[in-house]
Amino acid sequence: SEPVNCKAASGLQDIYNSLCIGLNDYDLEPELGLPDFRARNTLQPDRTRWLYVLDDVDVIQNQVQRMEAERWLDRQTDKIEIGIPIYNAEFGLHATCKINFYFSRAGRIWKKIIVQSEAASWHKRWYYAAYDSVWVGCLLYILVFEVIEIQKTVRSRGWLAIFTEYLSRWNVIDWLTVLGGSVIILIFLTSSGMRSETNTVLSQIGSMQLELQVRQTGSDVWAQYMSLTRRYWGILNDEISYLQRLRYSFSLYPLIIILRLFKSFTAQPRLA
Repeated sequence: SEPVNCKAASGLQDIYNSLCIGLNDYDLEPELGLPDFRARNTLQPDRTRWLYVLDDVDVIQNQVQRMEAERWLDRQTDKIEIGIPIYNAEFGLHATCKINFYFSRAGRIWKKIIVQSEAASWHKRWYYAAYDSVWVGCLLYILVFEVIEIQKTVRSRGWLAIFTEYLSRWNVIDWLTVLGGSVIILIFLTSSGMRSETNTVLSQIGSMQLELQVRQTGSDVWAQYMSLTRRYWGILNDEISYLQRLRYSFSLYPLIIILRLFKSFTAQPRLA
């Protein structure tokens, strides 16, 4: 946080002899309510430092000691986040492990470990794709059926009949089903492109491992490794955050499907 002028009595400012920090997003325990969402993400990261697993222990220790000497952690610090990218080959998962420390103005330090993951491949078996194909086929069936119904309405009664006769609540629900499914497909295709890029970057890092065992600091290989590592971390964070939208879509879409069940009851009231 940026320091601000204190709101205390002016006569007491001399004894405090410092600027105030002001309120921040982590004044409450991060596990409580609204602050939890902000606790997951660092919106405006500052003073970012990188520690590489292939560096010598002495190099990492010296870097941490320099951070301490430079007062990397000071009174203006709201949060420290230690981010660790992980690939679990047992389950085929990319994951981020974020170890967070939240500094309240009263002096307490809250702690929260957040692990989020993303599958390296969503179709490990051929029949996974078959399930998705059946669902997409159902969406196409609804879309074609509704388009044909609109054509019949227009040919028999004109364009105004779309608003006076066709747009019943059940047809609106059908179009909501198609639109909701289209949004899910669009988000899925976008995330698939991001996941493919994540896999590509990680495979490039993996192909450099043997060469980096005998690397020298400042070499072209080491510079490429650092660049790819930072790129992998950025892409992985963006992908996992983007997948939250897909999960929200999955949580809302079943409600539309439930509404379509009531349409079946109107066709045969005894089913109710």
